[in-house]
Amino acid sequence: MPYDVFISYSSHDKATADATCAALESAGVRCWIAPRDIVPGAEWGEAIVAGINHCRVMILIFSANANESPQIRREVERAVSKGIPIIPLRIQDIRPTHSLEYFIGTVHWLDALTPPLEAHLRRLAETVKTLVQIDSTPPQIATLSNRASPAAQSARPNHWRPAVAVVACLVALGAAVGLWRLFVTQAPLSAAQAGIDPLLIGTFAHDTVHDDYDWHSVYSVAADGTYQLVTTAEEYGSYQAARGQYRTIGSKTGRMRTGTYHAVGPAAIEIRNAAGTAIFRPAQPTAPLDQTNPVMLGIWRATLVQGGVTWALTIENNPDGTYHYQGRTEDNGTCAIASRQWRTTSAMTGQSSVGTYRAVDARTVEITGSDGPALWHRQ
Repeated sequence: MPYDVFISYSSHDKATADATCAALESAGVRCWIAPRDIVPGAEWGEAIVAGINHCRVMILIFSANANESPQIRREVERAVSKGIPIIPLRIQDIRPTHSLEYFIGTVHWLDALTPPLEAHLRRLAETVKTLVQIDSTPPQIATLSNRASPAAQSARPNHWRPAVAVVACLVALGAAVGLWRLFVTQAPLSAAQAGIDPLLIGTFAHDTVHDDYDWHSVYSVAADGTYQLVTTAEEYGSYQAARGQYRTIGSKTGRMRTGTYHAVGPAAIEIRNAAGTAIFRPAQPTAPLDQTNPVMLGIWRATLVQGGVTWALTIENNPDGTYHYQGRTEDNGTCAIASRQWRTTSAMTGQSSVGTYRAVDARTVEITGSDGPALWHRQ
């Protein structure tokens, strides 16, 4: 499986490496980092070589510890031999040893010598995305309602950008998606604006794929100007889990996700990765968990609140190493739809959004926001 970045670091600098990984992955950069991405039971050196071979860029967390590490030198040498660009992120003001300088003395360095580290990591993320040509605009979710996360609102205050986290199997929290960006307005709908074009009265569905999840949205609009939206995200695949670390592979696309897990009391397991945390509990009562080696078989559920919207998460892990994940959320509110213009106000978030629409045929409507059109089909 290809990665965007391989993170090379000394074990003494693990905190900085983990922060770097989290910052990059939150910006949409796929990272390989040890020991997280080493399958339990795999030979360490072989896994490192495979990780480097499947990455597009190496980031070297450069410090006095890295400078003296034979393992770091071997990793850098491997990257150079494969023609993989190296970006040294210098966290201490020192010069590389002669053996490292031979490989990285002529490349561009990024200094992270002064706090805060987060500012340097943002610059690093932009550099990597430019180098590997990753779109800097996060994807959006296809809905007529608003589900904005605080982080997304602070990044683009004039646009609605949802960032709903979902969890799949011992699976990582993933970012939610969107087909268009909706302009946010703070004014609620007035009674005079509550007209509804008969074209959009009824139930419509939209299907898409994002982040390798299958998304299905059902939108119902009533003649009285109220709406309900139900959205689900699903994934099937296989998983491996041991010693508090897991890895999943989606069956359709081969997408790999990794993270950690541990028991939280006798009947709950916390799943964590760079995107967030959720606590799962069994759907049916089970024997108390082994606190040192919890097993998450059968159906488990969690609830996650993001941007004022509640997601119900369900994961079914089977003994044969396969899983089925589903995340489900509902939204409702009021809407005005007339003269090819629409506007909705969510009763859950209190936010409003606007856009345009047009009939494609007797059963299909094209809904358009600032990121372009999407097709909804009458049910």
